[in-house]
Amino acid sequence: MAPAVAAQGPRTDTLDAELDERTILTLTLVDSLPFLPPPLLSDWLPVVAALISELRSNIARETCKKRLWEVMTGGEMDIARSQTCVAWWGTRGGREMVLGGVSVLAHDVEMSGALGEAPMGLSKL
Repeated sequence: MAPAVAAQGPRTDTLDAELDERTILTLTLVDSLPFLPPPLLSDWLPVVAALISELRSNIARETCKKRLWEVMTGGEMDIARSQTCVAWWGTRGGREMVLGGVSVLAHDVEMSGALGEAPMGLSKL
């Protein structure tokens, strides 16, 4: 993410303030989509769309939407992955999830191995 942003010119203070951990995680997931096998891609596209729609900042949300659109249409995917994205966008609700902000996640997405909330008085360490 940083080299692409640096190549576009100096970053604004507004964008820097909006890049929290959740936004960085979302952009990282968007950037990893071209490397997923098509069956996994169809599973992860709704997760990425839900994460985008749940971002609190409008600037961060629009930045992630723009990057998702660039990944899907900018030639970063091969034919099989592009077909998966087109099907998801057109007939499987992708457009509504990204543009309409419809969330399909029933739970928070966490990194593998992340520590969740511990009950009061108990430590997970």
